[in-house]
Amino acid sequence: MIELGASLPSLVALGTSSTSDVDGSPVPGNGFHTRFADDLGALAAHGITHLRLGFDWSRLQPRSGMGDELNGEWVEWYRDVLSAARASGIEVWAGLLERHVPRWFDDERGFRDTKTADRYWPRFVEASAGAFGDLVAGWFPIDDPIGYAARLEP
Repeated sequence: MIELGASLPSLVALGTSSTSDVDGSPVPGNGFHTRFADDLGALAAHGITHLRLGFDWSRLQPRSGMGDELNGEWVEWYRDVLSAARASGIEVWAGLLERHVPRWFDDERGFRDTKTADRYWPRFVEASAGAFGDLVAGWFPIDDPIGYAARLEP
């Protein structure tokens, strides 16, 4: 049996967030936010069995100091999406870090500062695993590690 997959980065699905390190005004996504059940059904109808879905750290932890806490509204939305995907026969692979990070993390020098990275990144990963681990097939901790590292170069 051939298995087909698709990728849906958070920037495409949701657009940019006012709490991310993206410069400029927030840009809307492609509508997935409100019609995910229909979109997942269409993907399944076309034979898609696996979906890499970007989880937006800036939405899940919009402010510093949240520790292991995630934004409940966004946890609920992602769980609804993951449940709808499962009901459609699609296994979701979660992407935790794409191109952008929360603005507060970037303001604290983010991955450029070992103490900041060691303090916040593992907490986000663990909180995400606790909130979504029962509904995902697997994880992509960093979507494009080499590209992300190159972005950090001065």
